[in-house]
Amino acid sequence: MSAGGITDHDSVAYSLIANQDPSCDEDFQVRTRMSRSSLAPPTLNTFAGRLRGSQRLAFLGVLTVFLLVIIWLLSNMDTYSTSPAANGLQNGKVSKYLSSSSKIYENGVDSTVERLSLKSDGSLRPSDLRTNVILQYDWYHQNCYKDLQGEMLTRSIQDIYTKLQLLRESEAEDCRLIWNIFDSMFRIEAIKAPIVLPKPFQKEVKGWLDNDEKLFEQVNHQVVFKIVSKGTFEETVFNPLRAKRPVSKPSMDPLEYIKNLTESSAPNCDFCKYKDHTAADTFGRIDNDYSASCSNTFKLAKFHGLFFPKEHHPLNLSLVQLRSLFLYTSKQWFQKAFETDPSQKYPSLMWDALPHAGASQVHPHIHGVLDAYQYVGGFESWHQVSIQYFKKFQRSFWSDFVQLHVALGLSISHGEAIALVPIVARKDHEFMILSTKLNEDVVSLIYNVMQAYLHKLGVYCFSSGAVYPKLGYTNADGDTGMPVIFRIGSRGTCTSVGSDVSSLELYTINNINSDLAKTYNGLVEQVNSEEAKN
Repeated sequence: MSAGGITDHDSVAYSLIANQDPSCDEDFQVRTRMSRSSLAPPTLNTFAGRLRGSQRLAFLGVLTVFLLVIIWLLSNMDTYSTSPAANGLQNGKVSKYLSSSSKIYENGVDSTVERLSLKSDGSLRPSDLRTNVILQYDWYHQNCYKDLQGEMLTRSIQDIYTKLQLLRESEAEDCRLIWNIFDSMFRIEAIKAPIVLPKPFQKEVKGWLDNDEKLFEQVNHQVVFKIVSKGTFEETVFNPLRAKRPVSKPSMDPLEYIKNLTESSAPNCDFCKYKDHTAADTFGRIDNDYSASCSNTFKLAKFHGLFFPKEHHPLNLSLVQLRSLFLYTSKQWFQKAFETDPSQKYPSLMWDALPHAGASQVHPHIHGVLDAYQYVGGFESWHQVSIQYFKKFQRSFWSDFVQLHVALGLSISHGEAIALVPIVARKDHEFMILSTKLNEDVVSLIYNVMQAYLHKLGVYCFSSGAVYPKLGYTNADGDTGMPVIFRIGSRGTCTSVGSDVSSLELYTINNINSDLAKTYNGLVEQVNSEEAKN
């Protein structure tokens, strides 16, 4: 059909008529003109034209609304998974968990309890954190992992993978909820990585493994586990065989090395003579019986302070000294800096122990920085993830993150704080301590982690980072910041000339060579021994 609604056949007929001799049959011409005019659309000055015009306008209106809806839907999509499992947090069979309460089973009896992270008054914020979870690991052990044999119920990465599969396939909704939480945050892969060893090389590899035949057999059947954050795309990779390799003894006893280094560095230590050999902030120093502050001479931010104990030894820090460092000196310094410039709202801390971990001086010292717009480095990535998670699911990322680790058996609670062995670790033997606020419980866990490093895990060099809640928050402020988060991990052998950081950690993946189960057990043993003393 051509323009005006005329078919090709009619166009030919019209052409023939236009070229007809005047003597042509007049009746034929009239009939043809009538046929042609009846195919043209009615003009708008007729009733039929107005009716058909309004229909066209209505169709265009519906089409416009449809396109606007499509544009709106596309604009509200985010980076999180839209898989059915992730959507289970919003709808489907587990939608009841979006209410403030639901049923669980205790000794076979129904009971209604407050669930996970949600509040019935609708006042949930992205920074909210719940550490006193309702369902503890024992419940998940009995109800979600019934198919596992007792000897398999460890906290190694292999069994963490198995537990996640059981959670996904469970008929119990409380179990599937944990899988949905995991799937909304992370992706896990178990990757078979077989190799072929030439006979001459087999002897060498066996030597690396202390001629352990069982370990050597596993070399040919390696499985690599990869966990990827769906929010930051950060990758953490575990090869269980690497954690089982025999550890060679260092050329020098690390404790003897630390003792000698401590004694030789004391006479020229700037922090031991801080009043004369360190810079002060414009608002002065924070100073008390056990710790003090100074300003970093070569700053990385407007407010860049250093908090240090009055004990020179890098590792022999008592609980009293740690309380002074965190609860008084660091807290007061951040408040003073904020009062000096209220635009500086985001507090972050960094702490390296001993030169191998990057410390510029042997005397322990913690960096504190404030920023006007964000937390420093990787912490800001997690801050943004928590905000997007809240927008998508109306749930607290941090409460769900804690509940996930509780269900996997990777948490140790202490009062209002909780320590996790994170499945997305950045360094070996990593711990993550979380709390709604900086308090005695946080400091007690930091102390126990450090004691576990020294006496249970053989870790002497470490690096750590932390954030505190945003300063000056009001209800009118759209950004609530984060809870207290303290991350700490091993930096390898202190006496080694080799680096524990390579292109892997700097630019690609986090390679974890320690066993999650060993890390967890080290802290549990330390906490139990500390409680036994009291």
